[in-house]
Amino acid sequence: MVPWDILFFVALGVVIVFVAIFCLMRLIEWLLFKRLSAAADQPNHQILLVMAGSLKNSWLFLTLIIASYFALQVTPISLQAQESLNRVFFIILIVYFTWLIHRLITCQTELLIADRKDKRRSVTSIKFFNRIFDIFLWVGVGLLIISILGYDITVLLAGLGIGGVLFAVASQKIFADLFYSFALHSDHIFAEGDFIIIGDFRGSPGNAGGRIERIGLRSTHLRAPTGESLIVANQELTSKIIYNYSKKKDTRMSLLFSVSYETKAEKLGQLDKLVNEVLAHQNLVRSGQVIFREFGPNGPSFELVYELETSDYSEMQLVHRQIGLALKEKLDQTGIKMVGS
Repeated sequence: MVPWDILFFVALGVVIVFVAIFCLMRLIEWLLFKRLSAAADQPNHQILLVMAGSLKNSWLFLTLIIASYFALQVTPISLQAQESLNRVFFIILIVYFTWLIHRLITCQTELLIADRKDKRRSVTSIKFFNRIFDIFLWVGVGLLIISILGYDITVLLAGLGIGGVLFAVASQKIFADLFYSFALHSDHIFAEGDFIIIGDFRGSPGNAGGRIERIGLRSTHLRAPTGESLIVANQELTSKIIYNYSKKKDTRMSLLFSVSYETKAEKLGQLDKLVNEVLAHQNLVRSGQVIFREFGPNGPSFELVYELETSDYSEMQLVHRQIGLALKEKLDQTGIKMVGS
């Protein structure tokens, strides 16, 4: 049994070392934050402001860890316990500084996004590569921690053996989606907020479309016009035609309609005037005209072609519906009967 006087002096030494290191860390904190605060007050130094905030919020934790580590060095513990203590200390420091790097990179990413808020494709790519960096960062830290714990990483990977092969085969689809995700971002096919139609935009059965909410590593999330959430694999998006409405500065729309053969020619001659009156009440319509198509089985067929100063899918459909209803109302008022094609 260890005499009480030795235990007393050991405990006293632990307290003295702990208090000394704690005071030293507080002094370093005062000097460090004084310099960081002065530098962060200057323009274009937001990254320093974030660093100062992150350190200030976690400095007490860092101080307690360092002070406790050095205080325990004066205790008479075994060599094996000392090695375990060193490993735990270094693992905590590695995780702490990795979290700090993650905070700084995230801040820089947010600053880049704020500078490019009008360029959605750049913003989408920045978010994507930030996620990729986070994955590699934490995976690297995990491997480093495994190495510190005394495991040989190369032997661990080699020991997977047939299990690693089976895992690779099972993950083939996942890695394929990751590759296609890289392809989507590098080609800038679309960005978050764009409205896309997958496949033939003329309306083949099975087509899907919506506004992009998020482009993930494996899949892309869309919000359909009817409100449903659509999740499409990235591989699927790279193998089909993508019609991106948001890349268009304007849109050309058409509306087919037919009138009865009983309609007199003088009334048909008023179609241009009627259409112009309808289009004049639509703010987004740039121009339009009526084109004669054919003499159908029920009556002459016409096509109303007009240009919209928008590429927003919802606005396009709203204006298209308003023009159709207004045209029907005008034709009824003029005495022109519409028939099926």
